[in-house]
Formats: sequence, C-alpha cells, structure tokens
Amino acid sequence: MFTLNHTYMLKLGIGDPVKSLWFLLDTVAGLTWTQCQPCKSCYEQNDPIYNSRSFKSYKKLPCYDASCKSPFHCFEGDCFYGITYGDVYETKEVDSLDTSTLLPPDEPSPVSVQNIRFGCSLESKDFVSIQKKIIAGIMGLNWDSTSFMVQLGRLVPDRFSCCLVQPDKSFHSRLEFGDQIIAGKSLNLPPNSFTIKLNGQRGCINDCGSVLTVIECEVYAVLTAEFIDYFSQHDIEKLFTCRKCGVTCFNLPARFNSFPSMTYHFQGADLVVEPENVFIFNHQDSFFFFFGPAFTPRKGKTILGARHQHNTQFVYDLDTF
Repeated sequence: MFTLNHTYMLKLGIGDPVKSLWFLLDTVAGLTWTQCQPCKSCYEQNDPIYNSRSFKSYKKLPCYDASCKSPFHCFEGDCFYGITYGDVYETKEVDSLDTSTLLPPDEPSPVSVQNIRFGCSLESKDFVSIQKKIIAGIMGLNWDSTSFMVQLGRLVPDRFSCCLVQPDKSFHSRLEFGDQIIAGKSLNLPPNSFTIKLNGQRGCINDCGSVLTVIECEVYAVLTAEFIDYFSQHDIEKLFTCRKCGVTCFNLPARFNSFPSMTYHFQGADLVVEPENVFIFNHQDSFFFFFGPAFTPRKGKTILGARHQHNTQFVYDLDTF
C-alpha cells in the first residue's frame, strides 16, 4: 500500500491483459469501482481511464442475473448501482465482471482472479481530482457479498489484515489477505454509548478511507470537555470549533509538547493512540499555529478513522460477522 495525505492506496490490475490502477482502500465500502469510458462526468486521473472495449475478459452483469437486485437496478438493459460517500461524493456505475490481479510489490508473481464483480463508473460527481489525480476508484473491503474481500473468499480464508503507517514515513503499509482513556484518566461516558441498536445506529466502524474519527455526539461532548479541561491546566485556550468539520481547535504555544494519548477500550483489546496521531496540527501560517483532536461529532455514529489507526495491525475476520 501507498499513503498520501492520510489516505491509503493499493495498486490493482484489471482486465486481461492487465491494466494497473491505484485504488483508495475503504473498509466501509462494498462494491469496488473504477472510472470507465465512455465517461459522462469524471474527475481527472493520471492513468488512462479504464476502457472495457479494450478487454475481451470484460462482461456486463445482465439485468436478468439473480444478483441484480436492490440496491442495484435495471436501466436500458444494464444493471446499475449508485454510491454516495458522506453525503458529498457520488458515483453511478454499471455492474460488471472482469479479471482482477493482485500486484504485491515484493512478490515474484501476481495473482489473478477471474470474474470479479466491480462497478464501471460512468459518472463521478464532486470527486475533485482526489489525491493528486492518482486514484482511479475505490476498493471496497466490507463484509457485503459484493466486496472485493468477500469475492476472494473462494480462494483465501475470509480475513485480511492491514497496518497503516504514518504518511511521513518512507516505507509502505501492508495489506495481507488470508491467514476511551485520556492521559491515564478514565472518562464517565453515557451508558450504552457504543451499543449497537436494532436500527443499526451507534456501535463502532473501522474506516481506513476516512482521515478523521467520527464520534457519537454525547461522547464527543464528554471528550471535548475533557480536552478543554486538560489544556486549560497548561494555560492553553480553546480558539474555535471548525463549522465545516466540527474539530475543536486550540492555540499552539511555542515549544509545548505535553500532548496526551488516547485509549479506545474494545472487547478483549485496547487501542492506544499516541499523541502525534490523536491531534491534527496547522503549521501553514507562520504567524498562527493551532491544533485540535482528530475527531468530529455525528449523531448516532462512531467511525474510527485512519489517523487513529496508525501503526497498529488490524485483522478483519469476516467469519465472525
């Protein structure tokens, strides 16, 4: 894997002969997709956009196929699918099949799998030249039957692992298929803050495709109050709360380095987030330095973002779902 600006990318081959493209890794998304020709509305990418007409291995999933059912739908004889990411980005795509090839950088030979289901995106709205035009699409790794991981299940055990390195490190992260406390103070969070409800709300989702962590509003309020109290003891005041992202920002004094760590208590394991990953820092303005915890509020949801996952190996065992 390769990292850029706290997002993580994987090179995957599509078609026969193989066309190599970079995909954004997303453990929340299901169907993998890439931009395709003829594209009605596509963002810019460095690599040529995938053209299905160039590959004999490509097939459209027909409308009469049993798997073309909600949320998929038929339109003019093709099976279509639409995805919205965080109410901002949107893609509309043709449900398709082609050969996919894993391209590990340190392995002597790639591994190809025929008839992998993916989305051939003909329209991508509001994706503004993401990650310096490198990314051609998104690789979905959740437990939905259409995800890349589940489709590989016929060849490898239903599990994978990844360790996200910090963006400023010179080595790559690895993705392998197959075999709350602040600074030592326990917080009194509202009861059942992370219990999964029958309607699917609450609980916690790991999302390496999201930079910031999203925390349920009641928990966010407790955490923010604790940080305000902690930094006030060091004569550091809250400056503002970002209206767009919800991050609470503080003044950053010169030479201050007593930042606290943060611990998530999961069933059977603790995740300790080191101070360098707990916070985000603004150093762009030489006259105005500030920082804030790398999380934002959202009602009914907690999503563990990539920054809070740095330098920890996560194993996803789909057999447990």
